[in-house]
Amino acid sequence: MNWVLELAKAEFGLGQIESFPDLAAQALDDGFDSPSLCTLAGLSLVPTGNEEIRSYLRLALQELRIEWPSKEKSALILLHYFIDQIIDGSIEPHEGIHTIIWNIYHQMDWCESDNHYAGDSIHIERLYGLCDTYDDLSEATVRWDKHKTNDELKMLIQQEIRAEAEVYKDKYLAQLDNQADGK
Repeated sequence: MNWVLELAKAEFGLGQIESFPDLAAQALDDGFDSPSLCTLAGLSLVPTGNEEIRSYLRLALQELRIEWPSKEKSALILLHYFIDQIIDGSIEPHEGIHTIIWNIYHQMDWCESDNHYAGDSIHIERLYGLCDTYDDLSEATVRWDKHKTNDELKMLIQQEIRAEAEVYKDKYLAQLDNQADGK
C-alpha cells in the first residue's frame, strides 16, 4: 500500500480519513507493524470520530517513519498519480484532468501564478483547454462538426488528453519536482 499517496489524497479531499483504519488493516496484512497501526486497524470495528483516527494515524506514521507530505508535495504526488492514471487508461482522460484542475490546481491557487493562459503556471494549459473544450462540447445543443457527431468529437478529445498527458509527464513533471525540491 502506498501510504504517501493515500495521505496526499486525504489532503485534497480525494480520500477520506475514515478509510485509514481499513488501510491500516491492509498494511498489517502487507507486513507493516507498529502498536499504533494495530490500534488504528482496530478502529474499523468500532464507531470512531475523525480526530481519534487522525491521532492514531499520526502516531502510526511516526512509528513507521513515514512523513505526512506537505500540501505542495501532496499536490505533486497527485499530479503524478492522475497523469499516470490517464496514460495507462485506469481513469477516463477527461475525468482525470478535471480532477487535477478542480481538486488540485485550484486548491493550490496555482491559477494566481498563471502568466498568459489558465494552467500555464504548472504547464497544464493544453490539458486545461482540452478539458474546457470537452465540457463545452458536452453541453452543446448543436452539432459542432458536419462530418463528426459531438460524441465522436468527445472521443477524439479524450485521445488528445491522453496524448497530451504523455507529453506533460515526459516534459514537465520532473521539472516541477525539481522546483519543489529547490533544485
